[in-house]
Amino acid sequence: MKVIYAQSPMYRKLEYNVLTQIAEIDGKRFVLKKALNEQAIPFVNGLEKNYQEMVKQYGVEHVAKGELLSPGIFKMEYIYGESFDTRCMQCFKIGDFDGFIKNIVYYYQHMLADYTNDVLSVKDFDPMSSQRKYNIDLSFNNIIFSSNSGEFKIIDYEWLLPSVSRKLACFRAITLLYDQYQDLFKKNEMTWEMLLSGCGLDEKDIKLCNEQGRQFYNSVLNWSTKTIEKATAMVNL
Repeated sequence: MKVIYAQSPMYRKLEYNVLTQIAEIDGKRFVLKKALNEQAIPFVNGLEKNYQEMVKQYGVEHVAKGELLSPGIFKMEYIYGESFDTRCMQCFKIGDFDGFIKNIVYYYQHMLADYTNDVLSVKDFDPMSSQRKYNIDLSFNNIIFSSNSGEFKIIDYEWLLPSVSRKLACFRAITLLYDQYQDLFKKNEMTWEMLLSGCGLDEKDIKLCNEQGRQFYNSVLNWSTKTIEKATAMVNL
């Protein structure tokens, strides 16, 4: 087995500490999620249930296939294609703002179709519930349009929560998109607030989504690390 890429998010609490590898055998790529300690094994084992839930919501053709190989080791198919963030930003780069907005609307109306319409209160938001249903991490870079079928595929489903509002999922996706391409957005005089406002989030929504985000991070991150940024180990072989 040849390891092409590896990432270890050491900022997480031990029970969520997972090594992600992109590997290859005989020219065929796949993704492995491996528990880095005994405490993280139940979290990795739960990815099998997460996969089944994603299939219920989106259909098997729209979710990267996954299977539990052994306790603490989960295997996923590797999807070749174009990420949704790349597709969105290609429109933005050439000044096709209608195309950019169309992609955002598609995400909100179709990919978040089953999410709660209302913004949940912080009191109702329980990121540590054992129930798993909605993907809080459905960011644009976790959606790939397959070069084989042209259909979208969700390639990451680690973080499923019992209830996530459309606005919270959209807030997180837009925030990550802006962080990744902020120089381009600023060049076109587009602010983070303007993007969120265009998605229907007002100041009250943004404040609540920020609070829920902090609550989620407090539950899963080890704040003893020096920064809240991803402390990753990158390996290219």
